[in-house]
Amino acid sequence: MVEDANVLAHVLKMINLIEHLEVLNFSIDADLQTNLILQSLPDYFSTFIMNFHMNKIECTLAELLNQIMTAQGTMQGKGKETTLVFTSTSRTKSKKKARGRFAIKPTSKVFKARGKGTGKEVSNDKGKCFFCQKEGHWKCNCVEYLNP
Repeated sequence: MVEDANVLAHVLKMINLIEHLEVLNFSIDADLQTNLILQSLPDYFSTFIMNFHMNKIECTLAELLNQIMTAQGTMQGKGKETTLVFTSTSRTKSKKKARGRFAIKPTSKVFKARGKGTGKEVSNDKGKCFFCQKEGHWKCNCVEYLNP
């Protein structure tokens, strides 16, 4: 069968020829009738044929014609679909990923030294406390925050 030909007319013609052979006392098994029709279909019906055989569908020739017409309708609908691709340039998404649980933490040199007799650690890279606004420790280590 030619790719652009009408599938309905082709399958009806095949059914008519099979019935004409039965009139001439040449009977063909139902499986062979189905396979003759399926093998005469165009190449774009290959997935339909594969599904038909894998599911071991048994049907009459009229039911086969209905299934072929349904498959052709879904195949024609697929060609008209378009794919939309959205891209995001937002920086908030990349920041949220970086703050995740497995984010790579920036390496920094933290020099800790014990003050003489004070027992406190001195850090050169801790930054500013958000609670008391003093340099050298964070809020989680702030004495004023921890001891109200």
